[in-house]
Amino acid sequence: MDAGRPGSVVLTGSRKEEVYEWIDGRIPFKCILLKDLEEYNDPGRMLFAILCPGDSRELEEIYRETGGDLISSAVPSAVVHSFPPDIGIGFPILLHRSDFALKLLRRMTCSAGMHADSASNHNYILWERTGSLLPFFIHNMNNVLARIMGNIELAEFHSGRTDKASEKLSIALEGTEELRNFLERLSVYSMPDDDEREWAAGSGADVLELSQMSSGTSVEFTYEEKSGIPMKIPVRKSLMNLLTGLIAASATVAVNGCGSVEMFVSLQEDALEFRVNWSSSMKSAGLCPGSMDSAADLLNRAALMASAAKLPFRLGAWNSEGGSASFLVPVNKEDI
Repeated sequence: MDAGRPGSVVLTGSRKEEVYEWIDGRIPFKCILLKDLEEYNDPGRMLFAILCPGDSRELEEIYRETGGDLISSAVPSAVVHSFPPDIGIGFPILLHRSDFALKLLRRMTCSAGMHADSASNHNYILWERTGSLLPFFIHNMNNVLARIMGNIELAEFHSGRTDKASEKLSIALEGTEELRNFLERLSVYSMPDDDEREWAAGSGADVLELSQMSSGTSVEFTYEEKSGIPMKIPVRKSLMNLLTGLIAASATVAVNGCGSVEMFVSLQEDALEFRVNWSSSMKSAGLCPGSMDSAADLLNRAALMASAAKLPFRLGAWNSEGGSASFLVPVNKEDI
C-alpha cells in the first residue's frame, strides 16, 4: 500500500482539537474535516480526508507533528470503501465501496470551491493547465517564431530576386498560420460553459491536437474514435473537453518533450470511455524539470473534476515510463 501516491485519498484521525486547523492551514485545499462520517470513527477522534500531495515523507511528517495516525488509504483510482466492521480503527486498510469514494471526493471538491459548472473554476483550471504546459509552449513557439522571422529576413536579403524572396515569404506565412491556429484553439478553453449536451465527433482529436501544438514535433500523438458513439451526452461538452484536456495535458507534461500520447474514445456497454495512454522516450528532451510532479497535479485536478461531475475516474500505472487514465460518461442506450 502506497499512501503517498499522487491522486490517492488518505483518511487520518486525531484526538487533538487543533490538528484540523493546523493541517488545513499547512495543506490548503487538500484537507476536509468529515463531521458527518462519525459512524466510521471512534468517540473522541476527529476524522480528516487529505488529497495526498504525492510525497510520503511529507505525509509522515504531518502524522508525527500532529499526533495523527493513518487509518485508511485509497488507490489513485479513487475507489474508497467503507470500513469492514471486524477491523479496528487505527490499522491501515483499503476501503471497498466506490459510492463512499465519490461522496468523499465531492465533499473535498466543494470545500475547496471547485464546482464543475463554475466559470471561475473553468478559467482557474485553464491557467493551471497552460502553466504546466508553458515550457513546451515556449519551446515550440520559439521554433515557429524563428521560422517566421528568419524567413522574413531571408526574403529581405533576396529582395532583388523575386522568386527567392517569394519562396521565403511563403514559408513565413505558413508559420504565421500555424501560430494563428494554435491561438484560436487555445481561446476555446477560455469560453464560458454552455448548455450544449451533444458530443461532436472528433472533439477529442481537437483536444489532443492542442496538446500536440504545445509540445512540439518530438511527441507522437494519435487519436482513435470507435464507431457507434452516441451524439447526446448527459454532461456539458465544454466540461468534457476541459476534463479530457487536463488528462491529455498531464500526459504531455509527463512525456517531457519526447514520447507518445494516445487518446481513445469508445463505447463500453452503457458508458462512453475517454482514455489517454502515454509513454516516454529515453531521449526525453527534459524541457520541464519536475515534470512528473506537474503531471500528478494535473491528474489530481482531473480526478476532482470528474468526481464533482459524478463521472467514474480510473488511473492505471503512472510513472516515469508511461501510464494511462480514463473516465466514464454514462449514456442512455436510446441515444446510441
